[in-house]
Amino acid sequence: MIIQITGKDHEHARAVWALMHDLIDLEKMKRFPENADLDKTWKRAIEMVG
Repeated sequence: MIIQITGKDHEHARAVWALMHDLIDLEKMKRFPENADLDKTWKRAIEMVG
């Protein structure tokens, strides 16, 4: 599904999956500073992999 969304190859899809997975894990574990703008972080991550 990620391949179809990005329109790129398997390696790109794996990198996207890893990035999103790790951001979710870090957010769930509250590993970001209290004042971190996570909406901005997610927006930037999505821009980077698009």
